[in-house]
Amino acid sequence: MLVTEQNVNSMLRLLSKPKRLAVDTETTDLYTWHGARICGIAVGIPPASLRRCFYFPFRHESGDNLSKTRLRQLIGVLSRRDLIMTGWNFNKFDVHMLLAESMREPEYAEDVMLMLHLLNENERFMGGSYELKTAATRYVDPAARETQLAMKMRMADLGFQSHELWKLSPKEVAPYACADVYYTERLRERMIGPLREWRLDTIWHEVNRYALISRRFEERGLLLDVPLMRRYAKEAEKQVGRYERLIRKMAGYNINLNSNKQLQNWLGVFSTAKDALGRMKGKAPKALITYRQWFRVLSAYYRAYKERMDEHHVLHPNIKLHGTISGRLSAEDPNLQAVPRYTEVYKVKDIFIARPHHLLISADYSQMELRLGAHYARDEFLIGAFRTGKNVHAMTAKDFADLGVTYDSAKRINFAVQYGTGASSLAEEIGCTLERAQQFLDRMHKLHPNYRPLYRQIERHARKHGYIRLWTGRVRRFNQPNPEMWFHKALSNLIQGGVAEVMRTAILRLHEALHSSVYMLLQVHDQLLIETPAIRLKETIKTVRSEMTRDFPFSVPFVVDIKTGKRWGTLRERK
Repeated sequence: MLVTEQNVNSMLRLLSKPKRLAVDTETTDLYTWHGARICGIAVGIPPASLRRCFYFPFRHESGDNLSKTRLRQLIGVLSRRDLIMTGWNFNKFDVHMLLAESMREPEYAEDVMLMLHLLNENERFMGGSYELKTAATRYVDPAARETQLAMKMRMADLGFQSHELWKLSPKEVAPYACADVYYTERLRERMIGPLREWRLDTIWHEVNRYALISRRFEERGLLLDVPLMRRYAKEAEKQVGRYERLIRKMAGYNINLNSNKQLQNWLGVFSTAKDALGRMKGKAPKALITYRQWFRVLSAYYRAYKERMDEHHVLHPNIKLHGTISGRLSAEDPNLQAVPRYTEVYKVKDIFIARPHHLLISADYSQMELRLGAHYARDEFLIGAFRTGKNVHAMTAKDFADLGVTYDSAKRINFAVQYGTGASSLAEEIGCTLERAQQFLDRMHKLHPNYRPLYRQIERHARKHGYIRLWTGRVRRFNQPNPEMWFHKALSNLIQGGVAEVMRTAILRLHEALHSSVYMLLQVHDQLLIETPAIRLKETIKTVRSEMTRDFPFSVPFVVDIKTGKRWGTLRERK
């Protein structure tokens, strides 16, 4: 139903009574930090019924809108402390939009999309997706996508982008927006039973809180040193031009460096991938690798960041809780989790700085996968090493010194033993012969005899039951097509998923424990980036170490490596 000035008062009174409402926002764009605002709000009263779904229009380009006063009144209704809001991708996108309209930040809200991810983290592998109408079509109504497809066609006919619903009249948008809250509620009703049967309702509650916390990561964002970024961009432009000229001189003609076919013909190879070029001898492959590095750092980082930063030179990542099968956070637009390690070419981390009177803290779990592996394998040797604070990779390098194993190769050998990597794969990873790789593995499995039985045990469990449970109770299913391709990853799923759950637990704890002036900015796998007022540095470090290491149900202690500084790229270790 479209809400108008004639019925708005009765609608507001109606919505002020329920303890839970389904809510969806239609907006002028995607990101509030680039000026996006709400053009309308759809609200549904449970249980699911289209007759109980209402659309409040506020900023449509044509047609009758409600006033800003009415918007404030609706925001007041949605800000009730006794109200739980339910939505789809709600705890990130919609909460951003509602807060921009001065809504009180919710202490808790339900995201049904995250419910689906908990029930089937393999949705994308099975022909589905985490897009609302696709999920609704798959689980509750085969005709659910019809309104979406009709709207897409209408928008395309008018030459509008899919996120430009505000250009249509409220009358046209109301059925589409009401369908969103209706199908959100239908999906919740469909999935709440299975969620409880799988004993995942507590995890869902925690994940909803986790999503609201990660929304704060996005809102705070990372500050850029724009003058330094411009200087680095100019250097990259100069190097790109230099290597373009050098390669074309080598080729003897105006070769297109973006054409793999031309590059393959010039070098006489079937592939110009980085690994293939790295195995080739001569100056030409090395020059091409270096050119690509400079071109990537210029286009994928400096130029992309300049386009995406806000007016205050802050970069806001889009963080997703449903982007991985393990539940580990992922990021995109931009993917700040993929900022490369510091090199003379990739100096990208230097341009991320703390705000005035603040410092950055990097809190990085030390050797977490090996710690959880040692726990599950009951490897007393490794458990003892971790309890006495020894570096496991350094120990392996020392034990294999007679075979010329480096520290980096020792790391790869340790993970190969833990995850059941074969000799051929290990040989390729560390650049040795098949015989030597097999020699490494044979010796390691004698030193750590419990890993092969553990690997087989977890795989048997996955085959028999079709799933495994992580230490928190979260489920990892093996219901993808061609499950034989996945069963052998059961142990790595148990460990890597377990580490992701450790990070989630730590972040939930830190949200409660850190001072309100301290901000968590980004999770990069096992590392957490934090921004703290300089005067609170020691207090924050103490809290971070405590909350990230205490009271976990494992036989190995957790260690957090702390680094601090003004720039992400030049953080220094702090004991």
